[in-house]
Amino acid sequence: FSLYNICSNLTKDGDVAIYMPIDLLGYIDNEKDLLKEFESGSKNFTNFLKAIKLKKGVKGILVIDSFDSARSAKVQDFYLQLIGKVITELSDDWNVIVSARLYDAKKSSILLNLFSNHTNEDQQLDQDSDITCRHFIINELETNEVEKYIESNSKFLKVYKESHDEFKNLLKTPFNLWL
Repeated sequence: FSLYNICSNLTKDGDVAIYMPIDLLGYIDNEKDLLKEFESGSKNFTNFLKAIKLKKGVKGILVIDSFDSARSAKVQDFYLQLIGKVITELSDDWNVIVSARLYDAKKSSILLNLFSNHTNEDQQLDQDSDITCRHFIINELETNEVEKYIESNSKFLKVYKESHDEFKNLLKTPFNLWL
């Protein structure tokens, strides 16, 4: 359901997946502060990634989640430069995944250019023709998917059952359900 869970499952299987939720990391606009979050003694982030042991023939996955939550131009620029360095210097060993809301993905020409060499090959994926790189769109959840989640969270079940249809429709957006 979430990128965090996907990363956790990959890690359990012995793969390497690093989850970086920009919205939870706070105001980080330099490698030194970012590396503190990982308790790393490396001088730069690419060296940190190079030092991680990967299974032979399997790439590591760097997930930058909530790129759109970086509202400061300085923070956005930092992450864009970081993504660019990983793509340029470590593409043989690492894949980069960036999550962003559709609006923000379309408006960041630098982000689109970083991934411009990667086009969608799978025509089965839901896509937006304005985004010229490999991507997929997470559609609204079905009512039964929302209800399944709600049933697993007993504290929220009463609120959900007593709420109006407009509120229930808001919960079909995964981000809103998370909130």
